[in-house]
Amino acid sequence: MLMWLESTTLVMQIVILIFVAGSAWYAYTTRKNIGEMLKALYEYRREIAWMTARIEALEQKAKGQVNVRPENGRGK
Repeated sequence: MLMWLESTTLVMQIVILIFVAGSAWYAYTTRKNIGEMLKALYEYRREIAWMTARIEALEQKAKGQVNVRPENGRGK
């Protein structure tokens, strides 16, 4: 009876260890993926800011050269 209990306890400890190791691996890969995603979002926001500034500069240049009505600019 005691041998059966020790064997079952050992198997359960191994199963729990596998679950803990899997959970740690999942957390590590998730953290890595989130870091990559945040970096990509930063780059995306930087590009959007650059494009917005460029469009505004071109609009200002166009207004200086040609009389542009406000309703013709960027859907306004």
